[in-house]
Amino acid sequence: MIKLKLREKMEAQSLSTAELVKETARIDPNGKGVHRNTVSKLLNGKSNGIQFETLDLFCKALECDLVDLIEFVPDSKD
Repeated sequence: MIKLKLREKMEAQSLSTAELVKETARIDPNGKGVHRNTVSKLLNGKSNGIQFETLDLFCKALECDLVDLIEFVPDSKD
């Protein structure tokens, strides 16, 4: 299973959803950034995937590497 560690990274930087959305819009060459609904879905585990562009913006906004945001967790053997 792939785990997104976005919430943990945001909490470590005391960054709110609104602040992350604003920062991604500021650094996005298109000026759009990541939509608030997208961030919310990712934070709440309601998304089935993520775009590379979104990951790129998160890494830039949070000043981190991809490995700081994504983790592979092996499935448990029940």
